[in-house]
Parts: sequence; C-alpha cells; structure tokens
Amino acid sequence: MMRNILTAAHAQKRRINRVYYEIMATDHLGSSRRYITFDVKAALDSDLAILGEPEDVFDWYDNATRIEYSWVSDDQFKAGRVSALEKIKGNRRYIYRTDYFREKFEEQAKKNIARSINK
Repeated sequence: MMRNILTAAHAQKRRINRVYYEIMATDHLGSSRRYITFDVKAALDSDLAILGEPEDVFDWYDNATRIEYSWVSDDQFKAGRVSALEKIKGNRRYIYRTDYFREKFEEQAKKNIARSINK
C-alpha cells in the first residue's frame, strides 16, 4: 500500500524502496538488513519494549494478546504464541538492536519470553 501511495505522490524510486524495506524490517526477522539504520533499529526496539517490562505489565500484555485472539483455540494460540516469541528471540545474541533498549530491557525480556513460552 505504501508503495502505491508514494508512487502516486511521485516519490523517487529510491525513497519508495527505502520506505518499503524499512516497513518490512518490522517483521523482526532481519529480512531487510540492507535498510536497517539506527532509526529503524530504534523503532524495532520500541516495538518490542513491552517484552522487557516488569512481570506484571508483561503478563497484562500477554493476557490482552490472548483476548485479542480469543477466536483461536488454546492449543492453536499456544503454538502461534510460542512460534512468534521464538522468532523474536531468534538465534541472535540480543533481542534489542540498540544499546539503550538492550541495557534497559534485555534481561527482563528474556525472562518474560521464557516464562510465556513455558506456560
């Protein structure tokens, strides 16, 4: 959709491609590494900040996520949730890409993810 909007706005092809890859980077899977600037890293980290909140805040978020997907069976939800958290955790050394978020949230995020996966 953004490509169409930017094309209609006569944006340069280079800008259209950059915005496309920046948006695609939000999948948190590293598929758009070429365009991962500091700004994109900070945006990705802020998107995952909830994972590093204190247990009670994270648990509220985790429960709200379950309510959002209440139409899915418990088994399907658990499988999907574990899969999503495993993808976020990935094979990377760190969840967060910036020093600020890493220092503030990394340790708690790893604990919260482990607790959620092992529910």
